[in-house]
Amino acid sequence: MKKLLGIVVLGLLVFNTSFAKEIKITHKDENSISITRSIWSESEMFEIAGKHCAQYKKYAFTFGVFNKKGVPDDKGKATRLYHCSKKYLAKSPLTGDDNIHWSNHKSNTKVVVQKEKEKKPIKVAKKEKNTGSTLLECKYEKGNDTFFGDAQPPDTYDWYYYLISSDFKTLYLKGRKEKAKGDCALGNCEKIEKWDEYPVLPLREETTELLYYGREWFDKRKLFDNHTIYKTNLKLVTYDNMVLIKKGVLGNTKDEVVEAQNFYQCKKINKFPF
Repeated sequence: MKKLLGIVVLGLLVFNTSFAKEIKITHKDENSISITRSIWSESEMFEIAGKHCAQYKKYAFTFGVFNKKGVPDDKGKATRLYHCSKKYLAKSPLTGDDNIHWSNHKSNTKVVVQKEKEKKPIKVAKKEKNTGSTLLECKYEKGNDTFFGDAQPPDTYDWYYYLISSDFKTLYLKGRKEKAKGDCALGNCEKIEKWDEYPVLPLREETTELLYYGREWFDKRKLFDNHTIYKTNLKLVTYDNMVLIKKGVLGNTKDEVVEAQNFYQCKKINKFPF
């Protein structure tokens, strides 16, 4: 999401090989499996956990965005814990929290299919009032993706505007500003867009350091759009898989789902420029 998107501008697709960690299994038995924690390899981790639990005719479940409950690796680093169960687990067997992050249980599939058929309209940012909310201006710094690698420096300066609800439970992407680098010698070198229809991003988890917002949905495939804000320095990291490059478009031999990550520096502002 380098030039972010009205709902996704293909601009910046990225991948930084430094984030591609080797997936390691530190423990496994008929009731669980512990796997290296890495948000950049979640789909592979899900597949590994699903296949492992299937050996015992069970489904795989994992809870919490920042799950550190698995058996530590040989360097003492935390891993993600996946439970194996024949029955649907609505809550974590360890903590009792109702914060399921992923499962391949058939109950989840039924819910997804139902939502896909209903196609109910999603909430949009225009319903949120600014009273008591936090306004952020976030300047794009760099990005990477799983297709092109590191993003090239853009020809423009780009800012994105966010609104955090007064209770911190919801994040809204309100618009974007683009400005040409260098002195403007002719015409208008600045473009401002207001976005009223960008989908609402609910709070998924909060820690002492982070506010983690995001959503997942299905549109022929599983999609996600995640935004993590650091509370102390107001850094913003976005992570999504909303771009699909069809086979042959860029010389690719198959359809490529692009997972993109972008970095921004934010600051609080009193009002938006639109």
